[in-house]
Amino acid sequence: MNTKIANNGDTALTFQKETVTAKIIAPSGEAVERNIEIRTNPITRRTSRIAFSRIAQSETGIEVIPPPPPDAEETSSCPFCRPQVMSKTPQFPPEFAPSGRLARGDSILFPNLFPYGSYSAVSLIDNNHFVEIGTASLSSYVNSFLNCDEYLRQVLAGDSQAIYMSITQNHLPSAGGSLLHPHLQVHADKVAANNHRFLQERATRYFAETRSYLFSDYLRYEKKDVARYIGQTGSW
Repeated sequence: MNTKIANNGDTALTFQKETVTAKIIAPSGEAVERNIEIRTNPITRRTSRIAFSRIAQSETGIEVIPPPPPDAEETSSCPFCRPQVMSKTPQFPPEFAPSGRLARGDSILFPNLFPYGSYSAVSLIDNNHFVEIGTASLSSYVNSFLNCDEYLRQVLAGDSQAIYMSITQNHLPSAGGSLLHPHLQVHADKVAANNHRFLQERATRYFAETRSYLFSDYLRYEKKDVARYIGQTGSW
């Protein structure tokens, strides 16, 4: 097992990886050994397996994009397309949003008709009903995320306990999207979801043991090691 310790003052994070070998007889009759690297995440302690033998293997279907879904042109029945979005989607109370919805550029944000928590909203990317993977404009996502940011800030201003937040997207039916029209799901609640709760407990335990901050230590290690560090924009 290969173990790397990240020293940060009086704290330490452990990065572990171990290689195991599978021995097989290939269809050609040749004896072959296949190496698999098992890496352990220093924060979650979950493992991932890197199968090096698959590097040169080509996956079917990746050379071309599949054809558009059958309802790619059916905008008249889509509740997220204009003009019906204004009559088929819910609105916020006037004290939260006087106009009923938040708008920025071509993005519109409104409450989720089927909420998953105390604060649950949908942020439309723009008015394009079908957007092929990789073709969305940068500005459309910028406006949608800024809408989410404004929504979450207003939620937190009115409810200081709603600190567990998420912004997610499952785009197109193959990713489980129930509606074709591109949109983000944005949530906030005082009750932590599984991943939030796990990370909070892990960070709290780490601080109690080391008097240091888990994610700050992890970030310092990644920036120093440079193997995976890409860069930064402002505080990101």
